[in-house]
Amino acid sequence: MRGMVSSAGARKDRTGTSADARRRLPPEERRETILRATVRLGLTGGLDRLTSRQIAVEAGVTGGLVNHYFPNMDDLVAAAFALAATEEIHATFADVEQRPTPPARLRRLIDLYFAEEGYEVNRLWLDAWSMAPRRPALLAEVERQMDHWVERLAPLITEGVERGAFRTPDPTASARRLLALLDGAALHTVLHRAVDADDTRSLILAAAEHELRTAPGTLRDTRS
Repeated sequence: MRGMVSSAGARKDRTGTSADARRRLPPEERRETILRATVRLGLTGGLDRLTSRQIAVEAGVTGGLVNHYFPNMDDLVAAAFALAATEEIHATFADVEQRPTPPARLRRLIDLYFAEEGYEVNRLWLDAWSMAPRRPALLAEVERQMDHWVERLAPLITEGVERGAFRTPDPTASARRLLALLDGAALHTVLHRAVDADDTRSLILAAAEHELRTAPGTLRDTRS
């Protein structure tokens, strides 16, 4: 989803040891180092292929230290996904909320879903969704993050209703429906790179106008 998370992180020197790893870190910082290494690997190679050895090398720590902080690999994957998804939603809405009106904010949100730089994080969500049914910790985190998106989008829609830009009897239900459309369309572009993002975005904008009972073109003609 959305595309506001970078695979960049702590760099390693030629020995394979990160700058953080060359000094003794407090437990919380060490844990975060491991999580961020996991996120980087997940963004570039996928969550489903991660091993504790890969993560240890990327983080510049020993495999034993990875296992000390995360004895269960499923818990590590879930925690790394939580970190990436939480930072993504904060960055996305920090951008969205700079726009002056609810239609402009919604248009910006939809544009971010289909931005080229969003490919990696969309793929991360695809991995999480496909793995979650078999990994309870990850499933719980995926559900929590999806609820967070609804909690952020619903107030935007509510404000649009209050200002006369949108019409819907249930902003939360509308938020869930719009996010379902956005997620499905964005992930379709991950699975089939020949899909035209501009055409897909236009389809979603039209669907959002219909959902929010606003005049045709209201979102499509709004600059994000």
